[in-house]
Amino acid sequence: MEDTTAAALKTSMEQNIKLLNRNFSQQLLFTRAILLGLILLLEAAIYLEHPAALSFWEEIALPLRLGAYMVFIVVQPYITKFFFNRIFGEYIKRLEEVLEQAR
Repeated sequence: MEDTTAAALKTSMEQNIKLLNRNFSQQLLFTRAILLGLILLLEAAIYLEHPAALSFWEEIALPLRLGAYMVFIVVQPYITKFFFNRIFGEYIKRLEEVLEQAR
């Protein structure tokens, strides 16, 4: 009876760790998609809206704006990883430690 419970617990913990890691990957992709969508909307708004609406951003040269967008895209995964690790990282680490001890 104890072996069955221990095996079920190990399996459950392994599934939880996989689920948390998969959720992180999905969150990273979702955040990147949202960021790209916002960049496209911003650029479309510059050319389609009233000129005074985004004049401060429109005055910046296009190559500089594209550089700023690239910085956001490159930095975004690190920010997302930082906050994910801050929220879930310790929990995942403890689960992995307990799982290793159980093996």
